[in-house]
Amino acid sequence: MLHDQLRQVDEKRNEALAPVSRLPDDILRLIIQHGHDDEPLEVYPIGTSLVRRVSHMSRRWRAIVLDMASVWTYVRFSNPTHSADEDFKPIHPCYRRPRALNDTYTCNLERSKESLLKVELLLSPYYLLSTIMKEYLQICLIRVAVLNLSVHTSSPEGLNAVIPCITHTRKTLRCVRLRLHDPLSHRDTGIPDTIGALLACDLPRLLEELHLTLFSSPSLDVADAEVQLPHVLLAELRIISCTSTRRARDTFGRLVAPKLESLSLDVRAGIDSYEWQEAYITELLEFLASSSGSYGDSPPVKQLTIQGAILNGLERILLVLSRIEVFRSTFNYDWIIGEEQKLEYARVLNKLVPTEYSASESEDVPPRPPLCPKLKVLESLSLATPRHIQWLTTLAARRCSWGNPLTRIRIHGWPPVPNPTLGMPAIPSEQYRLEKELAKEVEVLECGEFRWEWNEGGRWRREPRVKQKAWGKDPGWFLLW
Repeated sequence: MLHDQLRQVDEKRNEALAPVSRLPDDILRLIIQHGHDDEPLEVYPIGTSLVRRVSHMSRRWRAIVLDMASVWTYVRFSNPTHSADEDFKPIHPCYRRPRALNDTYTCNLERSKESLLKVELLLSPYYLLSTIMKEYLQICLIRVAVLNLSVHTSSPEGLNAVIPCITHTRKTLRCVRLRLHDPLSHRDTGIPDTIGALLACDLPRLLEELHLTLFSSPSLDVADAEVQLPHVLLAELRIISCTSTRRARDTFGRLVAPKLESLSLDVRAGIDSYEWQEAYITELLEFLASSSGSYGDSPPVKQLTIQGAILNGLERILLVLSRIEVFRSTFNYDWIIGEEQKLEYARVLNKLVPTEYSASESEDVPPRPPLCPKLKVLESLSLATPRHIQWLTTLAARRCSWGNPLTRIRIHGWPPVPNPTLGMPAIPSEQYRLEKELAKEVEVLECGEFRWEWNEGGRWRREPRVKQKAWGKDPGWFLLW
């Protein structure tokens, strides 16, 4: 009795002191829904999702969250365990029915009511795949909006289950994340056949996002370029990300996406063959050409993310993508390797600035305009060093003088351990000075966990940057070093 009275006193005090407690229920629902939509999927399996934390704050908040079916849509099918349910309650635990959904996700399924689901499927050779597939097809046949598939390539049964998982839910499916890997041997057994069957099957016509991650040995064959493979039209596809050591035609290169807005490519290191790189870039350009408008317009891609060996062909890619507004690049080497890699990086950055006339040309010839005239955001995801910042400062200043200013630049923070070979400033104030010079050329500069913004008083200030989810549309598919 006393405990209940004290709890009521605490709730009244919190309601009086916290301004957010006085917000109407509709506003709280909007806030919770917005926070839920921005969360990466990685937080759900470990139980740290926003809705679960909010539901523990107060009775009122819990009642609001439990009434929101759209925030309880995450369901995860994993190795079946023998758990009792209402229809099957024998005395001995060994006779219980194997279930691929634990109590947490069964509860989510009930709370989600008729909302479309975000489903994660783990198809491991050590799991009871027949039980997982049976439950998945029974529960999620016409309710899946987002499907995350993680498959071990050493399991033929798991590879064979990929196509039914997608085709049986094509009516409602909007996003597919497919991860094929073998953590033990890194063999590519079955991957070509699976990807080929996936592209040849009746993919969901309303699919908006496609994310592929293929961890396997690379495919180096370049002699079969004359083989004509059928193309697949996905009229509503807007986002593609691909992490792979395979050629473009083996992954997304056979698709036609006339509404594509975001393209993310992570070509894993270790492939130094010039023929392989040329084949990948050629097939990528063919894909972009097939996804262009009917009148020869450039593809509608506004966000481009590139990592890996194909950075050498960046200029050819940017010449095709003239509508890019956001460009992100990640480099696979450390800054302490040598001058050759640093100069290579400088050459990549120089592709984004206007080209001056050469000594053999007349001064009356105007300089060529920079690539990506609509570029506003540049994320150069490498460590902050004096040379890196100076290059970016020059780039931003030259684009501004040409009439194509950048509004935001983002880079990684300074190296945690000072290295004399990098010419690191001796004191923090020198770092701030370099950052300030770059910040003057843009509206917002993000360096590591800090942000420079223009203050009302007319001064630059360095303040902690608000935490945001990982860059790119699909967090977790591109690893930052």
